[in-house]
Amino acid sequence: THPAFPADEFENMLETQTGFQVLPNRLQGRLDGHDGSVNLENGIAGTCTWDVSFDITSGYGADDKQRSTAGWLSYYPVFEPHWQITIADGRANGTIVWNGEAIKFSNAPLYCEKNWGGTFPKKWHWLQCNSFGPNEELSVTAVGAKRRIE
Repeated sequence: THPAFPADEFENMLETQTGFQVLPNRLQGRLDGHDGSVNLENGIAGTCTWDVSFDITSGYGADDKQRSTAGWLSYYPVFEPHWQITIADGRANGTIVWNGEAIKFSNAPLYCEKNWGGTFPKKWHWLQCNSFGPNEELSVTAVGAKRRIE
């Protein structure tokens, strides 16, 4: 574990180096690479930088206590891949720059989750929405998968 850099010091470092840092309510980074279009030989090479801060409206769980998405079942390997909703609803502000072209956004709806484990299904269907007009605190997530239990 490395200590976090002060945001402005890290921003200065990104002018010459690649890397990223994840802070409790902020993501910063720079990657030199490829845009993923066409294939690795014919796509567009470039640099992407980002500085995004966010406010969390709600996590996953009741009474503001973060809970595992699958509850106690999440501890069993048979239920891989593991899945955790970390931010059910939030708002993001920041800038993403690809090859000098900046995309700025403010108060954008935000949803975050993570998946991990040693096995993943052949097919994975995922649905998520946290923008329901006047129902600001409503967030719906559903997932389905075709998999084998080994």
